[in-house]
Amino acid sequence: VLSMRFVVLRRLALIGAGVTALVGSVPSAQAAPVTTVNVAAADYITSTGVTITSGTAAAIIAFGRADVCDGGCPSGPRGSFNGALGVNPGVEGQRAGLLVGTLDGGTTFFPVGAGPTVITGVGPLSLGLNDGTDYGDNTGSYTALIALFPTAEVVCAHGGYRTLTTALGTSFTN
Repeated sequence: VLSMRFVVLRRLALIGAGVTALVGSVPSAQAAPVTTVNVAAADYITSTGVTITSGTAAAIIAFGRADVCDGGCPSGPRGSFNGALGVNPGVEGQRAGLLVGTLDGGTTFFPVGAGPTVITGVGPLSLGLNDGTDYGDNTGSYTALIALFPTAEVVCAHGGYRTLTTALGTSFTN
């Protein structure tokens, strides 16, 4: 488990490096810590405690094993290994057991998977598994690592672009 956590944290660091390459260096004061959330397969949704606001985005990476079909749908965050399908609104017809997110309390969902997945919507982030029928027969869980970061618009606003450099070390002109 520790080696898997290291791999996942390394992937989150690479996402951060990719964002930095796209928008330039970001002052460390704007970086948020990584939030770790256990998403139980037996729960419809799990609050992450993370709220995405205007000007921020969330990066998610997940790992773990679950089953949403009473032992018949072994799954990872990308969904069932046997092709079974779930029916949650917004992701109906996608693999059962797929890690999904919601910003509206579980009315509609969007795919998250194993990631890295970047979410730019606004609202309190909750996660769950694409099932939609009987959560009482589900077993297992996924671990999701979530990092918030400022969007390029926020970092660059009000002359902030002047403090940034590109991956090549050059300045932005606007």
